[in-house]
Amino acid sequence: MKELLTSRNSTQDSRIFALALLISSSFIYNSRGVIDGSALDDLSLVANLTELIHVKSASSLGDDASSLSQFFPSFLWVLRDFTLRLEDEHGKRMNASQYLENCLKPQPGFDESAAAKNKVRHYISQYFPERDCLTMVRPAEDEALLKNLSNMTRSEMRPAFVKQVENLLDKVRTTIRPKQMMGKTLNGE
Repeated sequence: MKELLTSRNSTQDSRIFALALLISSSFIYNSRGVIDGSALDDLSLVANLTELIHVKSASSLGDDASSLSQFFPSFLWVLRDFTLRLEDEHGKRMNASQYLENCLKPQPGFDESAAAKNKVRHYISQYFPERDCLTMVRPAEDEALLKNLSNMTRSEMRPAFVKQVENLLDKVRTTIRPKQMMGKTLNGE
């Protein structure tokens, strides 16, 4: 009996994640580094789930997949330990939101890997029309401090990191709202 209660599989995890995604008003995805092929691979679960939701919901919504976006939460991608200078291909400064949009543009290539990554880009763009990105530097430069991060005081952290954490909290506080579906706020019932 104990094994039945504790055993799980990826299908169950996917269903729980899909349900949580659909009843949430915001989806905050926290990753390390930059948005690259590896980061998109990690987020491919979301693309697979949205595809599953699309298949299950298509009969009631018609063929317009974009109508499904009304059921998805806003999307905030938080990039920790971010080290890149935010500049476009011409050297012009950009903000984190513009960086995200650049990363979501389809990339050239015809192999399976490029097609899979472009599929993830497409699903994020299509199903999360309300999306944003925040970047955060490492909390400290000193490796010894990073190894003991949980014991660091705020004053020991980099001022830029502390400011970025405050910006993240402000963004969450000001953008979180109750989940609405078909013009009505969801409640416990």
